[in-house]
Amino acid sequence: QNPVPGDLAGDLAVGTNARLSLFAGGAYLHQALESNPATPADVAQAVGDMADTLEALSINYLAGHSPEDEVQQPLRDQLRGQIDVLDNLCQPE
Repeated sequence: QNPVPGDLAGDLAVGTNARLSLFAGGAYLHQALESNPATPADVAQAVGDMADTLEALSINYLAGHSPEDEVQQPLRDQLRGQIDVLDNLCQPE
């Protein structure tokens, strides 16, 4: 949240930070997979797919795409599905 409401520079900084955080999250997940080669294949695939989607969303936001446009909305829907897949994979049996 912008500490100075209405300040354009603050608004831009907050927005850019959020977009870069998505990319960092994707990179972290990729790095975690590389550091844990014994991750079950289905979990590794799901985590890798989610990391790719986070990075794509970030790059597209930084390029000026809006959340609901024809580029981002399918990725946002895809991310929701990927979260569901991971949630199901990580449930105790």
